[in-house]
Amino acid sequence: MQLIFSTTLFLILKFVHVAFGIFWVGIASMMAIFILPATNALGPDGGKVMQQIAKTNSYPIVLNTVALGALLTGILLYWNLSNGFQPDWVFSRYGILLAIGGVLGVKAYLLGLSINLPTIKRITEIGQIFQKSGPTPDLILEMTKLKNKFLFSTRVIAASIGTSIMLMEFARYL
Repeated sequence: MQLIFSTTLFLILKFVHVAFGIFWVGIASMMAIFILPATNALGPDGGKVMQQIAKTNSYPIVLNTVALGALLTGILLYWNLSNGFQPDWVFSRYGILLAIGGVLGVKAYLLGLSINLPTIKRITEIGQIFQKSGPTPDLILEMTKLKNKFLFSTRVIAASIGTSIMLMEFARYL
């Protein structure tokens, strides 16, 4: 295999890709397994916790940066390993497994943008309405549905990223 990038650049990209991928799956897993169930159980106080996480730690910005960084470095690494997307390599077992892992990563990112982002925006809007005028039965029902949607989507995202990482790690041995 001939690399297009220098070995140093390849290793830097690989380091960033792996570090960001691990960070991304860690964030998603913590949210799906611990933070969201706990904040859902807290009721209205859980919303305050989530708002604080988003404000204090720039959670959405960090998560988007890490996810996008993992995806972009992954594409560059795939292009490099395949010597510019050469069909013989792309359609090899190794190339296919890495591509499936990449598709799972893209799927996770798109789920975050298309489902989680609008859902959390609506949850925030409803939370502000709760603070101003109090909860109504309709808004409580909508909030419950949105929280469940957000939790489910986050679990799918975490599972997709985790599966992606495992496929990429073990692709060369399969």
